[in-house]
Amino acid sequence: MLRVWRPSGEEVASFPISSIGDVYELKRHLQMLLGVPRIRQRILDGGAVLDDDAQLASISDVQLVLLPLCQASAEDAELFIQAVFRDYGRTVEDMLRRCHNPNLTARFRNQHLSPIHAAATAGHPSMVSLLLEAGAQDISDTGDQLALAAAASGGHTRVLRLLLEAGGDAGRALQVASGAGQLQVVHMLLQYHQTATQAYRASLVAASTAHDTNILQMLLEVDRLGFFDRGWALAVLASLVGRWKQRLRFATFAAVFGLSRLVCHKSPGEGDGVTDWVLSYCLLVGLTTLLVWAIPLKILLLLLRGQMAKTFLRNFCCCWRRRVPQRLFRLVGVI
Repeated sequence: MLRVWRPSGEEVASFPISSIGDVYELKRHLQMLLGVPRIRQRILDGGAVLDDDAQLASISDVQLVLLPLCQASAEDAELFIQAVFRDYGRTVEDMLRRCHNPNLTARFRNQHLSPIHAAATAGHPSMVSLLLEAGAQDISDTGDQLALAAAASGGHTRVLRLLLEAGGDAGRALQVASGAGQLQVVHMLLQYHQTATQAYRASLVAASTAHDTNILQMLLEVDRLGFFDRGWALAVLASLVGRWKQRLRFATFAAVFGLSRLVCHKSPGEGDGVTDWVLSYCLLVGLTTLLVWAIPLKILLLLLRGQMAKTFLRNFCCCWRRRVPQRLFRLVGVI
């Protein structure tokens, strides 16, 4: 047996020699047992620190020392964020071995980022894996999972899988990916992860706001909303708001044109009648064009088709339940 002791003489754990090959495997077992990242563990034999590749076959007792996190300066925190963002693995691992806090935030590119947020934004799965192993957490001051959102909006599927395995919210990722137009991420989340109805409703609204017909159609194929769910109305309203935001410049021009027309309008009988007719015609055409462009017909048709499919299936099931027993009774009567 391999016994692990604290400096105080307390036994931490014991493992069969055959199950532990080297120091690295021992640290992984201790991390699962104690919840302390292996990067902060030091294994000693006779007062000497053992390397991670040191074999333990001939050792029966080792000592475990847990190092506290160091107090890093603002310059060190910024240097760590830069190394994470540029995927300098050796630099990051060296700083972690010196017990740098993996959750220490810093200013980088006009943003206040945590290390795992920077790694997810850059799309480095190996760096995200290293930070998660070192104890990094994707929780901001407001409770949001910013790294998860960055990976979903950026389409970094490998990073997103790591964060989901570490306890990330799949519903939040689906909502962000639906609004960002990441079709591959949405497909992965719908296929391999179960999301709540509230998250699905928010994703449907996000896709309608962005007028992404491909993602909207994919969400409608899953169909996790009831017939009278308020998510349908919210999606229609979001599609209208999204279209108006896209046509805001044209809407402003039409409004200014209309106001100027009303201000410059003369009293009846005065001025040139032809000019008044031309201005009125231009105003009518502009407002009509604005109204037509402001209605997202394709999005509304997709939502309507989803509701019509629900109505058809419900009516078909009702008719089937009523008619099948009647036909069975008639068949029994004939026999």
